[in-house]
Amino acid sequence: MSGITGAMNTALSGLKLFEAGISTVSNNLANVTTPGYTAETVNSTTAVSTPGQPGSGVQAPQILRAASGFAAGLLRTANSASQAASNQASSLTTISNALTNNGNVQTSLNQFFQDISTLAASPASAAQRQTVLGDAQTVVGSFQSAAGVINGAVSGAGAVLQQSVTSANNLLGQLAVINKSLISAPNSPSLLDQQQAALNSLSGLLSVNALPQANGSVIVTTGGTVLLDQSGAQNLQVNNSSPVPSLTAGNSNTQVNANAADGAIGASINTYQAGGAALQSLGAIAAIFANTVNTAQAQGLTPAGTQGSALFSVPAPSVTANAANTGSASITAQINNASALPIDGGPFLLSYSGGAWTATNQASGQSYTPAGTPPGFAGMTLAISGTPANGDKFIINPAPNAASGIAVSATTPNDIAAADPYAATPGVLQSSGAILNRNGGNVSTGVDTVNSTPASGAAVIPASYFGQNLQVNFTSATAYTVATTASPGTAIASGTLGSTGGVLA
Repeated sequence: MSGITGAMNTALSGLKLFEAGISTVSNNLANVTTPGYTAETVNSTTAVSTPGQPGSGVQAPQILRAASGFAAGLLRTANSASQAASNQASSLTTISNALTNNGNVQTSLNQFFQDISTLAASPASAAQRQTVLGDAQTVVGSFQSAAGVINGAVSGAGAVLQQSVTSANNLLGQLAVINKSLISAPNSPSLLDQQQAALNSLSGLLSVNALPQANGSVIVTTGGTVLLDQSGAQNLQVNNSSPVPSLTAGNSNTQVNANAADGAIGASINTYQAGGAALQSLGAIAAIFANTVNTAQAQGLTPAGTQGSALFSVPAPSVTANAANTGSASITAQINNASALPIDGGPFLLSYSGGAWTATNQASGQSYTPAGTPPGFAGMTLAISGTPANGDKFIINPAPNAASGIAVSATTPNDIAAADPYAATPGVLQSSGAILNRNGGNVSTGVDTVNSTPASGAAVIPASYFGQNLQVNFTSATAYTVATTASPGTAIASGTLGSTGGVLA
């Protein structure tokens, strides 16, 4: 091209390059805070001219993004970890505070036992009985308050999880649309900016990797699971069939592993799990406390001289059969030794194989072999009816909702049994040579000793006689029998004297 036309075209190409430069600078300034936007530059090359002719100016300018795939990947990783940490800092603090700031379970328990000790030294004090009953209500309120806060944190984590999964599906859908658009407009800067913004938002919800393709489209994966490829996006779903929700992808329900650092989704699952464990442990503490106090109550007397009844009530252990069980076995459980119940509360997986039962603590992994008649483990006894089949499984929760379900059973201060049922007092010599003991007084629980295993030679009193007047009849210098004063001729227990005396148990 020559002459005035060629000169004008050469000048026009320069003007177009200048215009592209001005437009690019303007875009860069206007989009400094736009999510996903990457600074652009103008690339220009000299146009090929005809030999022997003047120069032809410059070729049409090319707009390039100053992007780094490596830096973008690091940003997404940091974004996932940051969002996860932010979510958990709030939710886990809430769970922790529930145990210390909402009625403070530990403080209320300490006060309860302190006032029980004071009452034991003066079991006839009506004012102290009222104090202990008030303490019992405070303990219950502390457990229920803490459980309510933790339940709220768990429910909140579940709601955030569902919202985050919905948002992630929307972002994956946007990325699928962008991928299709890049087929007809390869490496379009505006489309790539939209893509980067969507990927950054997605990384705040779930840790993802983006594999760029030649036309600018991406394949998105998380933990080895493909979430987006050229065929489209996989739909994420929350699986609530287990105690802790999990994440699946696609129609095949492929398991997606999300750990605590994997954005809002991973943080929510971790919070849900931590809250559930805290509730289980808090429930176990409530059950251990209630059963221990109730056992002590049953060993004491009220001001009316009657045997003590339960001071607290808690939900009974629950047993859930696996839906795949083929046997006819049915199981119930009850706590018979609260001190042997693990403080984490399990729950326990009870399995039947090869004619034997085994139990595994799902929290700690500790294994147990149920023994005895009826069989028992970890402070619980089992009542088994029907016939189990190999492979049958049951979940045993020793303290289901115990922290929120604990209640005070006593209705008046006089329901508290603070006095021991028996005391050793001087006997009255009878004409037969026997010594009659009419249980003339009470010994407070604060100054006696209760042995769970009777000493050798001890006279073991059946529980059905607790609360009745007893007498000790010596049959020799070292042997004696025990009978009720109502039926002094009928021995209900016998024992022998040692070097330090005899023991009634």
